[in-house]
Amino acid sequence: MKSYVLNQSDIEVMDRLNLNSKNLYGCSRIRYSIGEKLYIEGNPSECITIIVSGKAKVFSMAKNGKNMLLSFYMSDGIMGDSEMMTEEKKTSATVVALSDLTCIVIPYKKNMSILKNNLFFMNIVAESLAYKLIESSNNWVSTALYSGEQRLCSYIMQASYKSFFKDNLSDVAEAVGISYRHMFRILKKLCQENILLKKYGGYLIINSKELRAKSAEYI
Repeated sequence: MKSYVLNQSDIEVMDRLNLNSKNLYGCSRIRYSIGEKLYIEGNPSECITIIVSGKAKVFSMAKNGKNMLLSFYMSDGIMGDSEMMTEEKKTSATVVALSDLTCIVIPYKKNMSILKNNLFFMNIVAESLAYKLIESSNNWVSTALYSGEQRLCSYIMQASYKSFFKDNLSDVAEAVGISYRHMFRILKKLCQENILLKKYGGYLIINSKELRAKSAEYI
């Protein structure tokens, strides 16, 4: 993780959200490498994050130690919005970078009044929260109604960045709800069908159309 001052591109992103960096305290640009954690479930919640580029996954851990995938973010996603709106003191989920990721971080506790009085930005936050609710519901439907192969194909479609999929495969098996061994059988089959190509410690998607056809409905 590396922190930088905001550049002109960041200011333009904030302008589109009706946010003036000059009126907000402590804004910064942060870059994460693949696999780094942006948020850790249960840690103090302090900032709202705007994804500028890259992709991240969001998951929550149950008391039995298993992970439940909640959603994915790409390019213009907003994180930390639910904690900001509820004034929750602890982060509700863990967020991990699935690619090199750049974001703008705004400490919301020190800027709460400005943010909540910004009607345009609050409408964007409301839309973001509604989308997350729908996506979470769809993930539950997918788990209940679709096969392991369909769920894994959906996961790969969502988690891939620039047609490349790389993730912690133990976490993937848990999130999809299949055994580690069964997951590898499916991955091997997808490679044999020339849908995936094992490369660079991950999988290159070489037939996205066929992969999507094998996926669950909700992707």
